[in-house]
Amino acid sequence: MCAIAIQNRYVVTARGLELKQGARFTVRPGPIKSGNLCLARIGPYLVCARWFSVEGVNWLISPGRWIWIPNPSSIHILGAVA
Repeated sequence: MCAIAIQNRYVVTARGLELKQGARFTVRPGPIKSGNLCLARIGPYLVCARWFSVEGVNWLISPGRWIWIPNPSSIHILGAVA
């Protein structure tokens, strides 16, 4: 898990991400473009990473981590980090 919700804001709980540990941010719901920093839910986990879709292949990318999304229905994009 990389973030926890506190009312309508999120706090980064992990190290080594694009946003520093302890940073607070909000999420803007709606469609996102490839390359946008977003907050996603994969199962019970919240992940803050950049969304890329290249030739139908979906990825979440954060520093040092590439998460391949083989089944788009297994992920819920909450929105772009504002």
